[in-house]
Amino acid sequence: MTKLKRLPTMDWPPNSTIRVADAAYRIFVDTTDRRFSIPEDVLAKEAGEKCVFYIGLRTDSVLAVWTRWDEETLQGVEHALRRDIQDEWDVWLSRLTIPATRAPRCSTEFVWQMRLRRRG
Repeated sequence: MTKLKRLPTMDWPPNSTIRVADAAYRIFVDTTDRRFSIPEDVLAKEAGEKCVFYIGLRTDSVLAVWTRWDEETLQGVEHALRRDIQDEWDVWLSRLTIPATRAPRCSTEFVWQMRLRRRG
């Protein structure tokens, strides 16, 4: 059985927590809502022409695909982060969590910096 490469549309992993902070590291979203939407819950309220956010994700899911933050799992999350906004925004993601010699467990928050510029 191969790993899940993409998250289902608009659904985050089960038993997950998503936190979003602004450029000054002030958390303004802390949710367990699996239907959390970056365009609806973040960009509609917080974004200008350019913006920087920090997005953290952790999950206590028992599904095998959400055991460790390996490359395939990270790419699936990054696809989901870009999916709903790349038509209107240029998106740059930087991984801020630095794994040790082996991939950390998904129950440990992984953090990305998301830089956006509105296409115009």
